[in-house]
Parts: sequence; structure tokens; C-alpha cells
Amino acid sequence: MLARQRRILDKDVLSPWLMRDILNEYSNSPCPNICVRSTRVVKLLKYLKLDDGSLLCSISDSNFAMMAIITQDCIRSYEVVNRCRITEFTTNTIVLLLDAHVEWLQPRHFYSMFGNVVKEMKCHSFAVLKIKRLEVYDGDQDPLRIMLKLIYEEKEYLDTVTPFVTDLMIDS
Repeated sequence: MLARQRRILDKDVLSPWLMRDILNEYSNSPCPNICVRSTRVVKLLKYLKLDDGSLLCSISDSNFAMMAIITQDCIRSYEVVNRCRITEFTTNTIVLLLDAHVEWLQPRHFYSMFGNVVKEMKCHSFAVLKIKRLEVYDGDQDPLRIMLKLIYEEKEYLDTVTPFVTDLMIDS
């Protein structure tokens, strides 16, 4: 295992019970900097760096995975505040999404990564989650013993993505 080159809340790994306590504290206290309704907990998986400095990544909750983009501003502000870098070693990590929304991107954004697969899908646009603020909480936890909040059951996400998913259904 490669050594981590970042500091996470002065510890590299948070135990599952401590993680639950942190989340309960956020959900029960009226903290002015955090909107609990927009707070999500997901696992950050592998990612690719895009030309503009943002990161295209895969995020996963208890049941699903999807593509997300961590914006350049998000990366910059996180690195300045926490005095550590978001690198390829930041993957396989629990993150708290403080500010994220669904955004539609044109297929041309993905041609260089997915090539002809994108063209064959005949989609006008793709829904991705754009992450503007996040907090990293733990290093590797194996097995992951906490239940992650399902971002895919949120009304805002379903209202945005359902018509798109319906359009993609193919008759057999």
C-alpha cells in the first residue's frame, strides 16, 4: 500500500463509530457553514484529471456508483484550508459532499476518455454530479462498516435524472 501524502483530521483513519458520531453531530447541530439537506456521504473511487484541472471521478454510496466532477475551485480551496493535496492516493476514501449538484455535460467532454462508446449511445448529454465543496474523512477502511446516505434517492437527483434514464431505455 502506498503511503498517504495528506493529513486528515490529524488522523489517517477514523473508526466507523467515530465516523457515525461525526455525521450525527452534523445532522443534529445547526452549524451555519453546513446545509444538512445538501450533505452527502459517499466513497470516492478512482478518477482522471481533466484538461481544466478538475477531476472526473467515480463515487459510490451503499448501493450505486456514478460519475462526478470535483471542480478546480473545490480542489484549490480544500488544499489551502487543509494544507494537503488531493492526489491519486485520495481515492478509496470517505468524503462528505458539502456542495454538489447535478449538471448536464455535452458528449464532447467525454470523447477523449470513452471514444466511440459515447457516440454509439446517441445521447445529447450526460448527467454528472458536480462537486464544489467536500471534506475528506478517512483513509482505507476494509470492510466499510458504515451505511452511506443514498444520494440517488434524493428528490433533486431523481427529478433531474429520471427523464434522462427513461430516454435511454432500449426496447428488447
